[in-house]
Amino acid sequence: MGYFELSKKTGFRTTDKEIRIFTNDGKECYFVNNLKPYHDFNLPAGKYYTENRILKLGQPVFFDVPPTPKPNRRVMIPNGRLNIMYRNNPHKASINCAKGILILDFKIKELPKFKQDFIFFHELGHQYYGGYNAQLQKKEYMQAEINCDTYAAINMIVKGYNPSQSFISVRDCLSLPERIEASEKFNLKIKKK
Repeated sequence: MGYFELSKKTGFRTTDKEIRIFTNDGKECYFVNNLKPYHDFNLPAGKYYTENRILKLGQPVFFDVPPTPKPNRRVMIPNGRLNIMYRNNPHKASINCAKGILILDFKIKELPKFKQDFIFFHELGHQYYGGYNAQLQKKEYMQAEINCDTYAAINMIVKGYNPSQSFISVRDCLSLPERIEASEKFNLKIKKK
């Protein structure tokens, strides 16, 4: 197919056995070994390149996802605007919802766009589910992080990514066994319609 640009979330179908889609910066965006007669998938708005034969569908692929976890807090980001800064950050990403500041490590810029979006959505989830707090027990803290992962996965699908991309993001960006297991369980609940 070559280079192409999308202005919105778009569904595609291919009969190719190996699917590789790259963003215009050359980073891999989507990779699947297709074992079925055809494979349907989405891509969000953006610029892409592929050597695959892909057919644009009339509408995006619909994924029936579980609802987001019930929020246990709500800290409004001032004016709904988030000031994003890149700095050395040993935590990869840190958000202060009350001040509207998101600090991302410089290394995040090197990640593929879908992983950057996962981290961004995960951090936004902290306004609903909390996060690190010296008073929290490890179990409560881990549940807050899992809820933020789920929030990120759902928002990635809404934006136009596929469930496999959210799982890869959890696995590659976080690598904590409890969160990977929770992500696997979440992905099993997602059904393509």
